[in-house]
Amino acid sequence: MLFCHLINGHSNLTESQFIEKNKEKWRELENLLAREEKDADRLHQLFVEVSSDLSYARTFYANRSVRLYLNNLTQQVFDSMSRRSTGIRFSSVVEFFRQILPLEVLRHRNAFLVSFLVFVISVGIGIISSSNNPDFARVILGDEYINLTEDNINSGDPMAIYKDERKVDMFLGITFNNIQVAFLAFVLGLFGTFGTVVVLMSNGIMLGAFQYFFYSKGLFLTSFLTIWIHGTIEISAIIIAGAAGIILGNGLLFPNTYDRLLSLQIAAKSALKVLLGTVPLFVIAGILESYVTRHTDLEDAVKCSIIALSLLFILAMWVLLPYRLRGRDIVRSDLSENSRMHYTPMSINKFEYRTVGESFILAVAQIRQLMGPYMKYILIPALTVFALISWYLLNTVDLNYEELHEQRPSLFIFKYGGASIFLTLVLSLALAISLLTRYLSENRSDLDLAYTKRFFPWFFLMSVVIIAPVYFLSSWFAIILLCILTPQFIFILSYLLVEKGNAAPEIIRSTYLFSVRNYFHFIPPIGIALFFSWMLIVLFQSGISSYIISFVRWHEIFEFQILDEIFIQQIIVVAVVLLVIPLLYFLLLSTYFSQRCWTEALDLKEKLKKFGEGANVME
Repeated sequence: MLFCHLINGHSNLTESQFIEKNKEKWRELENLLAREEKDADRLHQLFVEVSSDLSYARTFYANRSVRLYLNNLTQQVFDSMSRRSTGIRFSSVVEFFRQILPLEVLRHRNAFLVSFLVFVISVGIGIISSSNNPDFARVILGDEYINLTEDNINSGDPMAIYKDERKVDMFLGITFNNIQVAFLAFVLGLFGTFGTVVVLMSNGIMLGAFQYFFYSKGLFLTSFLTIWIHGTIEISAIIIAGAAGIILGNGLLFPNTYDRLLSLQIAAKSALKVLLGTVPLFVIAGILESYVTRHTDLEDAVKCSIIALSLLFILAMWVLLPYRLRGRDIVRSDLSENSRMHYTPMSINKFEYRTVGESFILAVAQIRQLMGPYMKYILIPALTVFALISWYLLNTVDLNYEELHEQRPSLFIFKYGGASIFLTLVLSLALAISLLTRYLSENRSDLDLAYTKRFFPWFFLMSVVIIAPVYFLSSWFAIILLCILTPQFIFILSYLLVEKGNAAPEIIRSTYLFSVRNYFHFIPPIGIALFFSWMLIVLFQSGISSYIISFVRWHEIFEFQILDEIFIQQIIVVAVVLLVIPLLYFLLLSTYFSQRCWTEALDLKEKLKKFGEGANVME
């Protein structure tokens, strides 16, 4: 009966029409089979439908590749049924904290030791600096916090700041902020552990200054017994997250015998496990700070008991339990797993559908290969030219000291930057697009004169379209216009112009319409690029920019000190944008080809072609 219904639904279909009509469910079944966690009901439904398609193909396309492809697809369903389900169970959570996490701690104990020492030394720096300079705490903690705390001390309730009545809001805010700090310490490990060390030092110096401030007021014991109710677990979790960042950075800096990208992947796998182990700690710390610390009138014995139990928990979980695993065979067997891992260099395949995660991994691999030439031809020259022009323009700005503080002139608007900054930004972006496009289209990583003369006018025009709205219009108009113009269309078109060898109106029109139709599919890669932009800005501004500003001030480059800060911050913005451009470009191109595969079944047609040639046939 089912087959009769199938015949009626597919009658008089050519093979191409048959493929076009059913491609979506075939690809959905492929994607579902690739997942570790499968929707059983949907898998069953798709299996029934694809089995019906196979029956139809056996009848009408017996000697064609589509029958072989569908036969292989249904066989994969049978294979997946024999595999064990991998759902998350309570026992697996227990196993993670009982054995998997302690194992990672044991394997990377040196990273934990380094993280601990960096934090402790930073606390010492904060204490010594505060003892030598009474205003140091104000610089680190801020005038508002110091003034509020001094008012509380004078009123006889030094810990009043923890008595916020909004317990739930306080818990959620504290927990989110702590997790954000931990995640930042982890992710910044991608910059060779330097970013992680900066985060650890920043938090350590802050803690040292904070604790010495109360000591100088004769309230050390009072503050210690109150703050460390939640601080024992909270600070421990930050140190652990710092260790995860160091593990990640070491994977990048010290690949040993592995390919550097493979080493990073191995390290990321371990570091993520460590970071995951800190989430319960931050939740516990948030609960203690919101619901317990606020009761500052608790007996000292109760406070000491909570602090002691928290410390015992940390030591048991992160020191004693890993120590018990030393020398066991499981350590050696798990360590040997990495020797069986292999890395296959990735390149763009126009006949392959990729998830957002797969596109990101591909983009990282491409950036790694191109970063040297990109810095040589684009980043360093662009920053040098921008710095020189900025120095001249800021020295000639016609504003007094009060106006500078109020307006904080930006060279990224025409009023202050003029034509020189506009041309600098456009040329930098155009050259970046030229280099990236040549790398993808010809696998070359240099700026060839003939290539540049042929395509640079188009790249220059595209760069004007992207930069002009931001430079000449107000922010809201710029955002609206950029959304309409869809920057992804411009990046994609730059590659297609080179691939097709011309700028035919039909290419421009079809590319734009495709970008509009698939607009929401390009939001994830743009979001990833924005996230990394934010991460780079946080890194550059977390202590690095202040040191550079101090260096600039020593040399009295500008008349007003506020110009030093404006100068450095705008160079940071340009550096961040230029560093993110390759990531955005590669992600958008990968997303474009993936969506082409999805909408036009390019990947399935390529697979069918291979099946027709007798490749990977499962009869």
